[in-house]
Amino acid sequence: MNTFERRMEIIDILSERRKEQVDNLAFELNVTERTIRNDIYELSLSYPIDTKKGKGGCVFVQEGFTLRRRFLTDKEKALLEKLAVNLSEEDAATLQTIIKSFGKKK
Repeated sequence: MNTFERRMEIIDILSERRKEQVDNLAFELNVTERTIRNDIYELSLSYPIDTKKGKGGCVFVQEGFTLRRRFLTDKEKALLEKLAVNLSEEDAATLQTIIKSFGKKK
């Protein structure tokens, strides 16, 4: 799982659970607590995410926030798959990750 995928997973988790502890996220995503803290900082620049320190501390999304992902249409997905043929191996893998994330409804 790359950084982008992990951060989107954090957003998905927080959108569903509303709050979670850093150590639980680190364990679940198989990374260090420091990595989760860095991710939370970066995500907080674009998403309504906050932290609560001390006893009972956690990471949480602000009241009323829901993540409504936009999924690719069949036409958009087909175009991206067609374009992937001409990309480098690394770029094609990244594009496949995007298609996997946004190409179907969960």
